[in-house]
Amino acid sequence: MGGVLLGEYVEKSFTIQNLSNFQLSFKLISKAKGIQNKLGSQVFSFIPSEGKIQAHKELEVKVVFRPDRVSESFYEVVRLFIITL
Repeated sequence: MGGVLLGEYVEKSFTIQNLSNFQLSFKLISKAKGIQNKLGSQVFSFIPSEGKIQAHKELEVKVVFRPDRVSESFYEVVRLFIITL
């Protein structure tokens, strides 16, 4: 995500593609996290973090990085769970 000044945030995005002939339901699940914010707010937000993707369509997921302290140890590993409907 790069460097971020305290009190600011950065947004990036990635795309989930449904290459199947069926509508899929997805959910992003956190598997591991680095250092967390002191005040308890989420360091990384994924918008949307769950939903449905129609057959042969794609969905853009926005990632917001909003740290409340200085560290090089911020990270989050997420797993994409896909369920056919």
